[in-house]
Amino acid sequence: MSELYNYENNAEPEVVDKKDIQISIGEKTLSLTSLKSVSRGELRPYQFVEDGMNRAIVGQSDAIGEIVRAINREKLRDENLPITTVALLGPTGTGKTEFAKELAHQLHPNGGGYLEINSETYMYGHNISSLIGSPPGYVGAEIVPALSSKELKKPFNVVLFDEIEKGSMEYWDIIMQAIGSGKVPLARGGQADFTNSIIIFTSNVGAPQMAKQLSTQRYGFQHGESKEPTKKEIEGEAFKELKKIFRPEFLNRIERSIVFNYHNDESLGLILERHVEKMNKKYIDKAGVSLVLTPEVRDAIVASADDRRENNARAVIRKYRELIESELADFVNTGGVNNGDCVYAMLSPDVPDDEPLAKRIDWRKDKMTRAEKLAKKAQHKTEKAKETANLPAVINNNRNAISLAAAAGVAALLVGDYIGFRRSNYRYK
Repeated sequence: MSELYNYENNAEPEVVDKKDIQISIGEKTLSLTSLKSVSRGELRPYQFVEDGMNRAIVGQSDAIGEIVRAINREKLRDENLPITTVALLGPTGTGKTEFAKELAHQLHPNGGGYLEINSETYMYGHNISSLIGSPPGYVGAEIVPALSSKELKKPFNVVLFDEIEKGSMEYWDIIMQAIGSGKVPLARGGQADFTNSIIIFTSNVGAPQMAKQLSTQRYGFQHGESKEPTKKEIEGEAFKELKKIFRPEFLNRIERSIVFNYHNDESLGLILERHVEKMNKKYIDKAGVSLVLTPEVRDAIVASADDRRENNARAVIRKYRELIESELADFVNTGGVNNGDCVYAMLSPDVPDDEPLAKRIDWRKDKMTRAEKLAKKAQHKTEKAKETANLPAVINNNRNAISLAAAAGVAALLVGDYIGFRRSNYRYK
């Protein structure tokens, strides 16, 4: 360690230790707290996970905050158990499955670290062999079990048991082993290790009861009064129904249960906007065209999805595909639009509002300039690059020579900056 001497005050030498350097690095990278030390792998500091998820997932900031806080406590957990076990409850279309996928993407922007198990596949007990395998000599022994996935070996991997209520009792027993002991024995020997896993369950249990809470009858319009249910009341319905299906010993092993929010029309419109942005990347790559929805068309699509209160974003995306995407595909396939066209969907002022929305949408096109096309493609590539821009420096075996040199250079610069700053008041003894 370097000893620094306070020349002006003639003080005792001061030691620049590891903590001082960490603080200096933290101030420059805004990442004082990270998921793990840089040697654990390509993981983002937790605040970037939260920011990234809030950009991608609409209307579920409470759920995002809960999962990030759980991850941040990872170093204090029992290392023989999963990092955390979370149940995501709520109606279909609120983004529960997308939440798990996005979490894995934020933790592993280069891909991997995600295992999705469709619980409906295991609604019968005899299907469990595809999950844990069959002993040698038995039917199905040649099938590679799902829980032998290499993704489980990655740090901070995300395991999703989707729509868990659709699985059998035998299926639930296996999951209990995963969350209760962190290990699941496989039929042909060995174990599935969940001690590096963030385990997420999704369930639609209680969704009809929650929808009833939000119905006009619940609001009391038939009785001359209006009372909107609180979030706590809605969550209470979900937890009550959950207890009817799962045994207490199963529920007691779940660290936290989070009820996803219903989407209002504003958040559904934002989800539709983001979906169009995402799809535009494919439209440009595959057909060389881009799509613009006017705000009026966006809002009209949301309003025309009559089942949006029950099916949330899924209903709106389905309506978008019906009204917009299918029509755009026809234009592309028939030569109505060509490479380099920008297609606009807007409401026609000449068609009455009581006509079906499909008749009210007016389609226009304009040529994208070469600069616009290049800009859109460049933006697509830039967004991919940005996903890894905030990653902490990583030294691993795959990039040993380059990473070691880069890491050494960065460390030298940071330490040099730190000492240079301190020299304004101190000089070497």
